[in-house]
Amino acid sequence: MPSPHARTSTPDFGTTRLEEQDRQSFRPPALGHLPDLSREILTPLLGLDSETALLVTDRWLSDITGPRPPKLPRLYRLVYDLWAVRDPTDDDRDLDDDEEAGDPDPPTIGPDIVDAARRVVIRIGLPARLSALLADALTDPGLDSGTDRQRAAEILALAALWCFAPEETDTEHTASVDLTARILGPRAVADADDLKLDLPGWDGDDLIIVPHPDALATADPQPVTDHPWIHAETR
Repeated sequence: MPSPHARTSTPDFGTTRLEEQDRQSFRPPALGHLPDLSREILTPLLGLDSETALLVTDRWLSDITGPRPPKLPRLYRLVYDLWAVRDPTDDDRDLDDDEEAGDPDPPTIGPDIVDAARRVVIRIGLPARLSALLADALTDPGLDSGTDRQRAAEILALAALWCFAPEETDTEHTASVDLTARILGPRAVADADDLKLDLPGWDGDDLIIVPHPDALATADPQPVTDHPWIHAETR
C-alpha cells in the first residue's frame, strides 16, 4: 500500500502543448504559375479575331466575377420617371413682374360654352335623346363659331355619358359631377336601348336622358337624324 506521503507525478500540460505545436507541420501553400501578362495573355489575345476574342474575354470575366444576380426593375421608379418627363416645348422662363406664381390656370372649358350647353337642355327639355341635344347645339345661333358649337356638343355628350356610367366620386371627379349637374340637372340620369346615333362624326348609343330616375319608365323621346348644320353657313 503506497504511503500517504508519496507524491504522484502529474503531466505538465504547458510543456506538452508546446511540444505538440513543434511536432505539427503545416503544409505550405502550393506554388502557382504566374503567367507573363504581355507575352502569354495579351499578345495571343490580340492575334485572335474579334468574335473569338470577345468569347474568350467574356468567359474569363464570367469566371473571375462569378454569377450576377438579376436586377429587377422597380415599377415605382419607372412611374415617377414617366411623370417627370417634361414637354420639350416647356422652358424655365422667369415670371414677369406682373405675374404671380399663385394665379390659377384658366379653365379648360369656358363658361360661355357651359352656358350654351345648359341653354340647349332648357330649349329641348328632358326627357330627350342625346341626338336631339347634339343637333340643337350644333345649330345654336347664340354661339359665334362652328368651333364653339362643336365644343358645346362635346360637353353635352360628356355630361350624358357621365349620367349613364358615373364613376365613384372623389376629389378628382368632383368637377365632373358639378359640371354634369349644372348642365343636365342634379338628378339627371341616362339609359341606353338598341338605338345608335345617326349623326355625322358621332357614334355610340343615342342615350335617353331624363331629369330624374323615376322618369325612365315612361320616357320615349324621339331621335334626331337630320343634319341641318352641314349645309348651314359657319359663322
